[in-house]
Amino acid sequence: MDTNDLPIMATAEDAILAKRATVQTGYYEDPFLEPFAKKALGNTRRRQFQPIIKRGTHARVCCMDRAISQFLRKNNNDNQDCQIVVLGAGKDTSYFRYRSGYIMGMEQQQNSNGDTANNREVHWYEVDHKSVIQEKYKIITDTPELASLCTTVQQSKAGSGGGGFSSSGKNGKYHLIQHDLRDDPSLLVQKLNLKVRLPTLFLLECVFMYLPNQASKALLTTLSTSVEKAWIVGYEPILGSDPFGRIMQQNLVRARVATPFSCLLQTRTLQAHLEKLVEGGFSRRAVACDMWSAYETILTNDQRRRANKSELLDEVEEWILIMRHYCFFAARGGNQRDNDDDDTNEWTRVGPESPLGFLPEKCLEFK
Repeated sequence: MDTNDLPIMATAEDAILAKRATVQTGYYEDPFLEPFAKKALGNTRRRQFQPIIKRGTHARVCCMDRAISQFLRKNNNDNQDCQIVVLGAGKDTSYFRYRSGYIMGMEQQQNSNGDTANNREVHWYEVDHKSVIQEKYKIITDTPELASLCTTVQQSKAGSGGGGFSSSGKNGKYHLIQHDLRDDPSLLVQKLNLKVRLPTLFLLECVFMYLPNQASKALLTTLSTSVEKAWIVGYEPILGSDPFGRIMQQNLVRARVATPFSCLLQTRTLQAHLEKLVEGGFSRRAVACDMWSAYETILTNDQRRRANKSELLDEVEEWILIMRHYCFFAARGGNQRDNDDDDTNEWTRVGPESPLGFLPEKCLEFK
């Protein structure tokens, strides 16, 4: 392992602890965090997360949950198998929350065996550094609650699974793929071995920010043409050029998680993120908003009410300022030359009927 990567990999520990604090305060439910947080709790002093951090973490989770839920709902309605690829997955628990009904909520029914009651398979892939994947595999196999949702988890051969791990169940397959996202993205596509004809959703949360800008562009270009119908959803910081953004930059450079070549410093605005998506081949339809707008439009009334009931937020102005320095985006790509007006573009629609909640006055759009 390159020791220069340790500060970046440590951010996964911060993220899992922030989610744990957010869940413990009552913002949302995730019974699968504890096994993944155990190491982080042992390696750090007891950290107190301010309400503004927990409120932002909750908003981030809600946005990603909504994207996953809407993608699954559409393919379930179409009785269509699909693929979800989580890039830079770290200790993300979305797969386990999906399998247990926490993401789809009441719309996702389960049978007596705990399996999702639908007619399609979901093939789920998580990609990260070799050491991260190996640690996650050990946590899963050592934790009965997690292992039971993976059926059987076995080591894959390097040719088919990239030296990672995979499991098969009644509702699809779960794969852990070892890959450094700075490496040749064509190698990643080979390791994933995706089914080209299946609708595929790529998910990223604070991943591009750590990659060299050119590596992020190459990754987008490769992913956008790897399957016939591709969607991408992401959550990333936007530094802008104001004093707050400059302070963010200084802190991240000091923490050795950003360099002058990082996407973080090269893609500083909402417009720049959209342009990168379009240039990378996700040009069928691309839309983005800052997280304050996302909080107002993408989160549901119930989610906002639950946040307000969980704890008092005094630092409202500071919280809004922080939220305006992060963004949520969604875009459509793929190598199938279909009608741009077909229903596969509805998922990234903007307006009152937007499945993801994007509204014209609250977002930027390319179509």
